[in-house]
Amino acid sequence: MEPKVWRLHMRPKGQKSPKGEKKKTPEESARYALDGPQPFIGIGWELNEPGKDVSKEEAIELAKKLTRAPVRRFIEEVRVGDLVWVRRKSESHAWYYGLYKIIGDYQYRGDEDSFRYDFHHVRSVLPIKEKEFVAGPVANSFLAPSTLIHIGSSTSRDAARCYTWHVCNEARIFDGCESLRSSCDRVLRESDAGPLTLLGPVELEDVVALYLQMEYGYHLVPGTHHSSTYGYEYDLVKRGEEGLVKARVQVKTNQKIAPKDYAGSGYTWYLFTLSPNTRELDTADGVVLLDPGELAKFVQANEDLMPSPIVELLDVYRAISG
Repeated sequence: MEPKVWRLHMRPKGQKSPKGEKKKTPEESARYALDGPQPFIGIGWELNEPGKDVSKEEAIELAKKLTRAPVRRFIEEVRVGDLVWVRRKSESHAWYYGLYKIIGDYQYRGDEDSFRYDFHHVRSVLPIKEKEFVAGPVANSFLAPSTLIHIGSSTSRDAARCYTWHVCNEARIFDGCESLRSSCDRVLRESDAGPLTLLGPVELEDVVALYLQMEYGYHLVPGTHHSSTYGYEYDLVKRGEEGLVKARVQVKTNQKIAPKDYAGSGYTWYLFTLSPNTRELDTADGVVLLDPGELAKFVQANEDLMPSPIVELLDVYRAISG
């Protein structure tokens, strides 16, 4: 059975500390859990008073009563051999990421330190690798507030699993990770867009923005690029021979785009999708359908200009296609 790849927020703030002692910060709690002689991952939500043990079966029943879905998932669904990504803050307050392999069965801890650092539900782990930058499918998973989730969905999940395999491979950890290589094969089979196949929506938006600025002379309008924008990703502008040219961009991963739906808006539209079906459609006035092959060549020719997550995925692509 292939291991599952999880993302865990390790952000407890501590609970009951000795009188006069300040509550622990999430960073202090993460150091306590991950930097000790036997690293472990964990979440909070105490189920009993300090000093009282709780069995796995009792923990499941108590978690159900408290409707703590992350606790139940941590107890029942996470298995020995699974892999988990954790994000921490460095001393310079920048994020960095760690990949760990689950090597211990579930435990409930109710001792004083568990209350002090707010870790009650724990599993021992083997550190695999820490990285300052990780690929988009992994980094983007930390945007969701849920404590414990599977990374990605459908294609993005395969990309995340493929990237996780690559990181294991870099660290020379093969036992339990090698089966993730099949996710790389699935990603390559589902698209013919070369290295763009592994990129998620955020990375593709960055590639298109860089391409249009470098090849077409546009300037990105940063304030138009935010999550609440509906129907397009961002605006670009440039001075053309006949005056100001305003452009808008729409980027999809595997969804079809109909160029005629964007015609006649007063903007020049640049559309991009990895869906092969869209490439057979005729374009429309004022609408440009960008070619994935051309953008793939652009990315590879300008790797030094690409953001670090994209460079990470280019490394993965070379490893699985070479």
